[in-house]
Amino acid sequence: MALLGAVLGFLPVGSHAAAMPKAGWTVEYVTSQETVGGNTPASNVFDGNPNTFWHSQWFNGLAVAPHELQLDLGTTYSINQIRYTPRQDSGNGRVGCYRIFISQDGVNWGAPAAEGVFPNTKDVQTINIPATAGRYVSMFVLNDVNGGSIAAIAEIDLFGDPLSPSRNEAPDSFVTNNP
Repeated sequence: MALLGAVLGFLPVGSHAAAMPKAGWTVEYVTSQETVGGNTPASNVFDGNPNTFWHSQWFNGLAVAPHELQLDLGTTYSINQIRYTPRQDSGNGRVGCYRIFISQDGVNWGAPAAEGVFPNTKDVQTINIPATAGRYVSMFVLNDVNGGSIAAIAEIDLFGDPLSPSRNEAPDSFVTNNP
């Protein structure tokens, strides 16, 4: 059906064509970040620069996993894909086991939208999920790729479609020209 839609000149809603704009994003909550021994605040995950990164606290005491990073997207989206860019300059802190949650209100999170284990690579990792309405995204880092207790993320990109303020559900599967 998606191929037919592309041939006829329309694309499925949420077709992963472009990343969501990050201009309105803020860090809602983070369990730890290193801002004394290094300049690696949580806001680096949405600064658009894969050479900067968020790192959990390591100076004056190692913060113990799990680590949580909550983002407020500023508006509600139907989110259908998450891309994680690992730290690029070394493997230190690359995410191993993870859980990702999506919430409309930042309080009620429900079941994970995704969970798994990333490989030890600096390549961008893509997670496709069923379209889920939400304004808040929470990523739990349960351990790093070496089984350790640190976390480092260069970028998080989200894909999907904005929802109008009056809609709380995910958009229809396809946009058509039918009356």
